[in-house]
Order: sequence, then C-alpha cells, then structure tokens
Amino acid sequence: MIKYRHLLFILLFINLLLSPIANAKKFHKICDENGENCYYSDTLKPTQVRKERTVIDQHGITVKKIKKAKSRDQIEKEREQAKLQKQEAERAKRQAEKQAIQDAILLKTYLSSDDIIKARDHRIKTLDSSISLLKGNIHQYQTKLKSLRQKATNYELMGKLIPENLQKKIQMTKNRIINARSQIKEKEAHKVEIRQDFQKDLDRFQAIQEAKEAKQKELEQLRSNNQAN
Repeated sequence: MIKYRHLLFILLFINLLLSPIANAKKFHKICDENGENCYYSDTLKPTQVRKERTVIDQHGITVKKIKKAKSRDQIEKEREQAKLQKQEAERAKRQAEKQAIQDAILLKTYLSSDDIIKARDHRIKTLDSSISLLKGNIHQYQTKLKSLRQKATNYELMGKLIPENLQKKIQMTKNRIINARSQIKEKEAHKVEIRQDFQKDLDRFQAIQEAKEAKQKELEQLRSNNQAN
C-alpha cells in the first residue's frame, strides 16, 4: 500500500512537470512527521501553510526548504531566551569595563609584584603595632583592676560598704579591658581581609603581566615568521 502511494505521488509529480503551466510555477513537497509519506502540489491548503515543506522548481531542483512554523509558546520561549542572553551579555560587558578600570588603577599603583607585597606588609605591620599597644593597655588595665578589687575587698573585710566611686572605677576598668579586646579582635579580622585583598591584587597583577608577556612572545614570533618568509 505504501509503495503504491509513493508511486502515485511520483506519477502526479511527473504529470505536474509536464503540464503547460509547469514553467510558470513552483511545487511544494510535503511529507508526514516521519518523512515517509510525501506528496507534491502546486498549491497549499490553509492547514499546510505552517507545515515543513520543500519548494522545488519545474526541473525538480530544490529551491528552498521551509521549516515548520513555530508555535506561540516556542516563539515566546525564544524571545525570553534572547532577552536573558542580552541581559547576560550586558552584564558581562559591564563587568569587563569595571575590570578594565580596576586593572588600570592596579597597574598605575604598583610597578611590580614586590611593590604589592611591600604595601601589604606595611599595612599588616601598622595593625600589629596597634594590636601590640592595645595588649599593653590591657595589661595596665588588669593591673589597675587588681588593685581596685583589693581596695574593695579591704572595705568588705572592715564591714564597710564599697564606696560608689570605687565601684564606678572598677566597672570602668572592666569596660576598658572589654573594649580593648574587642578592638584587637576587629584588627585581627582586618588583617585577614587585607591579606585576602592584596592576594587578589597580586594574582590579578601577575595574570596581567603573564598575558602581556604571552602577547609579546606572540608578536615576536609573528615578526620572526614574516622575516623568514
């Protein structure tokens, strides 16, 4: 049955080619979804306009292939994908521009990797000095607190109330110790951030330098090849 149908389509197509109007028309080859059952026609029904088909001329040569028309959902999905791709491209462009500015600042600030390391070490050394000073202050506060507490104990041993002024001094000294320890903690955390930031700068600086060196070698190789030719 299928062979007979194919033969019928072929005979129909030959008939169309041999007809008097063949030279003035093009024909449409329309197949089912499996590409097995095909037929030829010089006109299209409204239901066939959106189908996938092949346009051929009077000599049987393919003029063009027309893909199946997209559904509304497909069109909407492709529009959404195109929108997302555009947004991603714009984001990447902004990021590249931002990176270019940061690179320019980095190269203007430092001449070598050693300069970055020296700047990092200087910042760390400054913080270490502050931390050392705070630790010294804590030691003094602790000594003072010990003395104040001894005075308070003496008052209690004599059965007397601890003077309000002495209580305030004890509390104030405790607060100073707490505050100094808090500052040390913040400065230690800042040291970690500084090391991380400078490491990023160092890695980026080295990457830029390596890219420059690779580009320079490429240009030198290109010159050498041109001279050899």
